[in-house]
Amino acid sequence: MRILEAAANTPEGVGSFGTILRMLTSLLATIPAPPFQNLEVGPLTLHGYGLTMGVAIVASLMLCEWGLKRQHVDTTRFMTAGFIAIAFGFLGARLYHVASEPSRFAENPEDILAIWQGGLGIYGAVLGGAFGALFFGPRFGIPRRAWADIAAPGLLLAQAIGRIGNYLNQELFGKPLDAWWALEVDLEHRPLAVAQEATFHPTFLYESLLNLGLFFVFLALYKRWTSRAPGVLLPLYVAAYSTVRIIVEPLRIDAAHEWFGVRQNVWVAGTLIVAGLVVAIIMQRRYARTGSSVAASSTAATPPAS
Repeated sequence: MRILEAAANTPEGVGSFGTILRMLTSLLATIPAPPFQNLEVGPLTLHGYGLTMGVAIVASLMLCEWGLKRQHVDTTRFMTAGFIAIAFGFLGARLYHVASEPSRFAENPEDILAIWQGGLGIYGAVLGGAFGALFFGPRFGIPRRAWADIAAPGLLLAQAIGRIGNYLNQELFGKPLDAWWALEVDLEHRPLAVAQEATFHPTFLYESLLNLGLFFVFLALYKRWTSRAPGVLLPLYVAAYSTVRIIVEPLRIDAAHEWFGVRQNVWVAGTLIVAGLVVAIIMQRRYARTGSSVAASSTAATPPAS
């Protein structure tokens, strides 16, 4: 990078070539602010956050459908059940976020429905989506535990993609940072307390990359861990993702409730790590007594073709 900077500052670097070099060094020095937040298509405004959520949902549903077919589940009506679960997930996510900032939404109740501005709590999404999937799934021929297993990598994939929406909204960044991977944030999106700072921790990117790594781990577990208890990957996902939040949350500077000086989500994450591991251990121990495997039980549960 120093070589590029030196070249840009020499007489030979004056002009268009020098401008290009300075742009390149700027890109290498920091992560630039997003070039757009929304896309204007004729009279329509396509919100970047919403588009990102849409891609994340489609990718997750396609993965879940593939996984259920792998477990010999009839997925003819899966997409209907999937969109019902997504609807409950959005409802839970928004309610969790609103509950996290009650004073803000009490003053501006019209903002409760403005989900394109951001503000979806993942824990509320998981709780709401799990209710929708586990309650309505069997009514559409989708076994609860089969869906729970593939939902783990499916959720992680959706979260990894969805965090790009936070980048487009210039939100959920962290403390000021002076490093080559620091994120540039436009002045109007900076909190007043750090308005004089220009670059920050890209905490959404940290979480996105960690979720992507966990996605590959859980996909491998889904495909290769045949002696697991059906459905056990979901509580393990809760514990694994909560570990990610424990790592990332202390770096964030967005408004949040605190209990005893610690952000609310850290307490929630710590509790869910313990709960997820306890539930997974109990499920696995109970299932181990049967001496079966996921592959064997899935095959045995498949009715013969008529």
